[in-house]
Amino acid sequence: MRATIRPFDDRDVDMVVGLSLRAWEPVFASIERAIGTRIYAVLTPDWRTSQRHAVEAVCAAAETSVWVAEAEGHRRRLRGRPAAQRAADG
Repeated sequence: MRATIRPFDDRDVDMVVGLSLRAWEPVFASIERAIGTRIYAVLTPDWRTSQRHAVEAVCAAAETSVWVAEAEGHRRRLRGRPAAQRAADG
């Protein structure tokens, strides 16, 4: 399988958000098991919405360079770490 790394395009946002949600789901499930459902519900009532907003903000931020890996030309098959923040000048 051939992969290409390219700059993020606004059309990629749903794919990148989906990748992030799939990646973080087991982490949040583990936290819920560790601290219990009642406490978890208070601390993280809707992690999926919060995560979606956070990823969308990173993708839209001017100070962040976002790259995607595209497998065989299919955006639906995004892989890898989708963002890297540039170091501040000065």
